[in-house]
Parts: sequence; structure tokens; C-alpha cells
Amino acid sequence: MLYIVPETKKYLMKNLLYTIALILFSQLLSAQTTIECADYPAWEVGAEYNRDLGGQPVWVEFDNALYYMAGDKWYVSGTAPDQTDDWTLLGQCGDQINWCDFGNEWDSEETYSRDPGGERIFVLSRGDLYEMAWGEYWSFNEPPYKEQYSNRWTYRQHCFDYVTPQCGEYALWQSDIPYSKNDEVFYNGLVYKCKNWWSKNRNPEDYPADWMQIGECEPDGNNESCLYAMWDFNNFSDQVFSDTVAQSPATLHNGGEEVVADNPGVDFNGDDMYLEVDQISDGLSASLNNEGSISCWCMLDGDNEIQHLFHVWQEQGNREAGLYFEQGDTPDQNSIGFYFSDYSMQVTETVQNMPVPINTGDNQWHHLLVNWNRNDGTLSLWVDAVMIAQNQSLDDFNWQMRADHITLGSKTPGFPGTQNEPSELYAGKMDKLRFCSRALSETEIQGMYDMDSPVYEYSLPVELLYFNPECGTYNGVNVEWSTASEVNNDYFTLFRSYDGENWDAIKKIDGAGNTNEVQNYSFHDVEPATHDTYYRLMQTDFDGTSEVFDVLAIYCKYNHKEITIYPNPAREYIMLTFINEHHYEAPVSVKVYDASGRLRHEQNYFADPEYNEMRINLPPQLNAGTYYMQVKLGEQDLYASPFVVQR
Repeated sequence: MLYIVPETKKYLMKNLLYTIALILFSQLLSAQTTIECADYPAWEVGAEYNRDLGGQPVWVEFDNALYYMAGDKWYVSGTAPDQTDDWTLLGQCGDQINWCDFGNEWDSEETYSRDPGGERIFVLSRGDLYEMAWGEYWSFNEPPYKEQYSNRWTYRQHCFDYVTPQCGEYALWQSDIPYSKNDEVFYNGLVYKCKNWWSKNRNPEDYPADWMQIGECEPDGNNESCLYAMWDFNNFSDQVFSDTVAQSPATLHNGGEEVVADNPGVDFNGDDMYLEVDQISDGLSASLNNEGSISCWCMLDGDNEIQHLFHVWQEQGNREAGLYFEQGDTPDQNSIGFYFSDYSMQVTETVQNMPVPINTGDNQWHHLLVNWNRNDGTLSLWVDAVMIAQNQSLDDFNWQMRADHITLGSKTPGFPGTQNEPSELYAGKMDKLRFCSRALSETEIQGMYDMDSPVYEYSLPVELLYFNPECGTYNGVNVEWSTASEVNNDYFTLFRSYDGENWDAIKKIDGAGNTNEVQNYSFHDVEPATHDTYYRLMQTDFDGTSEVFDVLAIYCKYNHKEITIYPNPAREYIMLTFINEHHYEAPVSVKVYDASGRLRHEQNYFADPEYNEMRINLPPQLNAGTYYMQVKLGEQDLYASPFVVQR
């Protein structure tokens, strides 16, 4: 027979109660829960309750309510739970509780401690509820959502969907701006809040006494969050350009000639015209360190054999970097390259590709971008959002550079071998040259290419895909139109006429402002004429400028077209069928656009006067996604609708 001494028996029973309570508590944390008091022991007069042994929870039922021992108590006895602060009321038996209500938002500056008495600590982090793990007595600046801190924090349940804020929602930290308490900034992928009443030229990463880290943010599509400088060549006064971020002005040297802004961009003559950055901020210089990107839009036009779009030189240490275009004897020998050089160490890293889809004088804007990242050892070169070359040995090269000179449109005068004269000058247009503090992802590069083109910025206010009135199934006319892009578009006005001369405004519809994505609009007119009805569309900018589109007429005796496309979703092809109600013999044009409004495929044939069936072969380069089909019969808009491609 095994004999257990009273002290040991008491210890084992206490542990058993704690274990049962802990299991039941974990079950409670699964979601919003009903308090089941029958699952817990009733409070007993004279019983001893102890928070010792690691601070496990102590729960009791009393007077049809559930209590737990207060976090700062180690030992209680004698007084009923509703008569003392030794116990905390959770709720009445049968009540609904949500454990998410127990957590406050995690604070990186807060020191969390389980002392005294094993107090329960709940925090909310990125929409989830965490509890400080048993046996852990303190935590400082250890985000619960990060896996490496799972020994400190125990996940309990999901409370709400968390949306990572866009980095672009915060101002980029700048060295020359004085910040005061509670100012929020973005710096190197993180958001910070100023803790001091005044801070200047003390970046958040290196001066934690000045700045409190709030958390991470999501890079935005326009990449403004990583910018240290962007020279917008369409905005300048006299001969001084100023970048839009770091306040680093650049003086334009042009041999005394008058400079005229040729929107978009400025046209470099390739002879004696270049820009020299006068004041290089700490942030701009730091952006050239171990991770970053430089990009620009260019339209090359000239015979110079080698043309530098930009050149960076660190005089002390004799280091340089540059992006250049080299013209070959034939277009297929043209090349683009980027290089880092450290002449003191006799080391150079380059990335170059030949041929490139750029020809001088092709009158086309192209987007050039170079990425470098010593974290993964890559140096890559991109043209029009396509990577054309990559160097994967950058981890062997210690790129730490402070820019003493930055020149746009040539090599830096004074650089060894230049004899204080500009050399390898750029010929052609240039716009929006950006320096970023980190390497950009493929998605970000594609977004910059899609949304930031100078062609887009200075295009017509609205690029209309189609404007199409159709007879309704039973009555009226469905008027639909779609745009591929909009710039400063305030609203549309739809006009109707019964004779083609006298017009009435029948509908005003708000525009999308600025967008490079397809927008669809529609209106159902219940009062068409019994003969031809005429429709006209007008677009109005925010400044009141208007543009009027073509007039279209329709006669709705009955539903005159039956157009179908199938299969939808499609893989390799899609079939288009329609009845040519008016026996109109004319060419049929089928165009396929992507969601950004770019034409991706076109197919043409001649219409049959009766029944038409056409197979549209989808090119293999169309990735899975949603596309828009536009069909014209002669000059008449016949059909437009989205469809899905699956691969």
C-alpha cells in the first residue's frame, strides 16, 4: 500500500486543479464563448487558493458567476469573491464573452512582465490575440506575430482581419526636416514615431532614443515610399531643377542656350547639355549603399556612341557608378549597362545586355531600372518592366558609397580622364529619374511601368475604348462606354437627340479622376425615339475643360443583335458569334485589352451578311486573369465585355 503524506497530497491536488483549469481556459479562448460555470469548482469557505507554481490561473464559481484570482495576488483565503478585490469577476454564468476584448494593442515601447503573481497578459497584434507565455517574466520590443518570439507569446485566437498599411501613407524621413513629438515617418521599410520634442538629422534606425518603431508597412504601387530623390524634368525655373523629395537642386548646363520644357521630359542635345546636382542630402547619398534602385524614363535620339543617363562619383576613395547606353553599328548591337567601380580596390561589378529593345530615334518612351541588393548578391537591369540581365556575384563586392557628385546626362566633369569637361553625353528626352533606398520587387517595377509612363501623364484626359448604345431586351436603350485610362476626369455627360441637331443632357456620371485601369459606365434610357435616336458623350475635367466624342444613332424596332462569346473562362481560344441583323458587309475588328488598358491582341476578318462565327486565338503570352474584348463592325461599336483567361 502506497502512503502519501498530507503535504504531498495537497501539492498534487493543487497541481491537478491548476492543470484542469488551464485546459478549460484554453478551450474558452477558441472564440466568443458561453461561460459554463459548471466546469469550474465552487468557491469554498475556508479554502486556501494559491497563485504559486508558475502563476497558473485559479478559477471559482460563486453566486452564479465566474471569478478568477486577481493577477497581483499570490494567496487568498476566507473572504467571498464578491466582497474583495482578491478576485476579478469574469461574468455571470451563461453570459457570452469574447476574449479579444481582454487584449490591448501591443506597444513596442512597453515592457511586459508577468510579475507579480503571474498576472495574465493579453495583447492584440496584427488582428490576433496573444497571451504572454507561462514562465516568461518580461518582454520588450518582441512583436508577438513574429515566429522567433513564440517562446514569449502564445497565440490564442484570431480577432479581426488586419490590413498592412501602405508605406506611402507616411512621410519619408528626411535629414533636413526637424521633427517633433508624435510625428510619424517611413524609413527603410518601417514606420516610426518621434519620441522627442525635437529631432533633426537623426535617422530612426540609428537613433532609437529619438524614434519608436511602430511596425512594418506594405510598399505602394508608385514606390514613393522608398524615394530619396526624384527629378521631375517638367517642373523647373530658369536653369535650376529641384528634386521632389530630398530637396537636392541640380543646375542645368546647356552652353548658354535657352531651355524649353518639352513635356513630357527635357530634350538633352547630346552636345553640351547636362544636369549637375548641387546639394546632395545625407538621405540621397545613403540611398546608394548596399541596397537600392535607380530608374528613369528615356527616349533616345542621337549618334553618340556611349551615352550616360546618370553618373555618380565618390571623389574620396575614387568610386563611381553609372547607367549608360552604347550604340552599336546595327540596332541588334545596341546595349545597355550599369556598373559599380572601386578603383582603390581595383574591383568592378557590371551588368550589361545586348541586344536591347531600344533604338535611337524610335520615338518611343522606355523605362530603365537597375536594382542592387547585397543581401541576395544580385545586380539586375530592367527595360520596360522586363529583366534583361542579372549579375549574381554582388555579395563579393562591398558597395559603400557616399556621393560627392551626381550628374544627369553625362559623366561627371572633373572625373579622372574627363579634363573637367562633360563626356559621353546623353542625347534624347529624359523624365522622372528616381533614386530609391531599397531594391524593388518585380510587382513594384511592373506597377511603376504601368502607372508612371510620361505618355500616360500627358495623354488625352480620357482614352475611350468604346461608346455603344444597344437596344434593351424589352424596351429602352442601354448606353454603355468604357475607358482604358483617365486623367483628371471629373464627370461624363450623356446627351440625347431625336433629330441629331437639338440635344438634351439626360445623365451626369462621375468619372474616376486619375486611373490607368479599365473603367465601365452605363445608363438605361427609357425614352428613346420610335425612329432613330442619337446619343453623344461629353467628358469634363476638374478644371472645366470638356471633350466631346462622336455621335452615334440607333433604331430599336426589336432586339437586333444576339452576340455570344464562349467558352468563358477561356484557355487557348474564344468563339464569337452574332447575327448581322442589318446585313452590314464590313470588316470586323476584335481587340483584347488587359486590365491596365493596354492592347494585347488584335484579330480581323470580313463580316458575313447573315450569321457570323469567329474563332479568336488567344496568344500564349496572355497570363491568367481578366481581359476586355472590343468588337467593331466597320466603324460601329458592336460589343465589349470582360472575359477570363485560365492557364
